[in-house]
Amino acid sequence: MIANNSDTLIPGTDQVFGSTAPPSAASGRAVFAGFDNEDAPTSGGIYLAPLQFAPTLTPLVQIGESVPGAAPGDTFNNLGEGSAFDGRHVGFWGAWGTQTRTVRLYCAKEGNKDRIAYCNKALVCKDTGEIRGHPDSICDNDDDAKFGVSCYQDKQVPLNQGFFIHDIKNKRTHLLAKTGSEFDELLYWNFSGKTPCTGGGHSDEGAEDDGELARWRSSAFVAVAGRGAAFKAVFKARTGEFGNGVYANPVDGLYLTEGPGISEIITVLDTTMDGQALDPEAPADSTILELGLEREGLRGDWLAINASMGTEGGEEEDGVAGIYITTIK
Repeated sequence: MIANNSDTLIPGTDQVFGSTAPPSAASGRAVFAGFDNEDAPTSGGIYLAPLQFAPTLTPLVQIGESVPGAAPGDTFNNLGEGSAFDGRHVGFWGAWGTQTRTVRLYCAKEGNKDRIAYCNKALVCKDTGEIRGHPDSICDNDDDAKFGVSCYQDKQVPLNQGFFIHDIKNKRTHLLAKTGSEFDELLYWNFSGKTPCTGGGHSDEGAEDDGELARWRSSAFVAVAGRGAAFKAVFKARTGEFGNGVYANPVDGLYLTEGPGISEIITVLDTTMDGQALDPEAPADSTILELGLEREGLRGDWLAINASMGTEGGEEEDGVAGIYITTIK
């Protein structure tokens, strides 16, 4: 065991981890995030541990530390759970400052039917007939653009966010990209978890969960691979006009940068591009609709992603989706 949520002291404090996240491992070591409070952390951060019994934890980046590339005096007040690790370089998401904006999250139309129903306060419990729903979902706002179609929740998102790389050998942290200039958003949201009861007719669909009740969760996506002090990093980010809690015509993209030092940010793929440029079997006149990146998706010069392609207004079954690999030289 490297760490748990009950008896591991946060180094430098008298607190234990209130939450930990799945680790990323390479070269006989693991990196993970641990905090006193998952929703509003005041201590904790990202830790390095050798893969051995009862390892000593080494803090790498901590809540309250200065933010590279930000204004003097700015300190991290949130750090991402899904750190990428190649054995030397740690890629992570971080936020700072007190400014926030409200993002409106609508219940999905496709996917697990029980979760969709629970998000929309319309889950019928099979055994009792009781109708259940997430207590924070809003379904009765007739001023909302999707009233009667989809319920929603409003979440506060930090205005100041960035992707960073920490070099565990020279103990330096580098800024890759941040919001406010080239990018508008680095966080993506998903309504996931178990439903509180078995929905009518969909008993098998509620079985895949992480043990926690379904709720909106945010994630940030970055992958890193390096040789010596040099590294490449790919991350996912969004641009678009923002108003009333939603993006108008958002563009999601995967972007490449190199370090250490200041480097140009190059677009690998985004959702304005021709679908057939990525997959020749995509429909004619299709565009890339969705892009996915995992934290271990970049290894050496190889990048692995997932994507879907389709036409505007077309049916889902008419599109194409798959996992794709390419080399980045």
